[in-house]
Amino acid sequence: TAARLSDVDDAERALAGARLAEALEARARFDLRDLDLGARDDVALAVDAVPEGATVIDLRSKAAFAGWHYPGALRLDFDRALAAYRSFERDRRYVLYCEIGMKSGHLAECMRREGFDAAHLDGGLRAAMRCANDLGASAATLNRDEEV
Repeated sequence: TAARLSDVDDAERALAGARLAEALEARARFDLRDLDLGARDDVALAVDAVPEGATVIDLRSKAAFAGWHYPGALRLDFDRALAAYRSFERDRRYVLYCEIGMKSGHLAECMRREGFDAAHLDGGLRAAMRCANDLGASAATLNRDEEV
């Protein structure tokens, strides 16, 4: 958000054409004005561990999910999740995570307003990795491809 144009230009030149096109294709867009930053202060909305039996949803890109994900996590694009969460099963507990916790916090807030038992991992991906490490999950169990 505060990069110098010369640094951006240098970084773009360093990317191969196909790699830049792939990065642009994988990007996600959402309107930051729709995020309720105050909701992140709701202690019930943010959790620091995955409760037993919770359905974990990874809101990151397909490539990021393929590289690593929480054991047994399902992957769902953020935009698709925003459009579809009302059709999720209501008798489950959901824990969401994304890169840093903003998208997952927003979706958890939306889900809670609709009566879902939903929270997000406070700290995003780093928190998910810490939780997986606390479980003692091996690399083999961390990379099963499960996508919604």
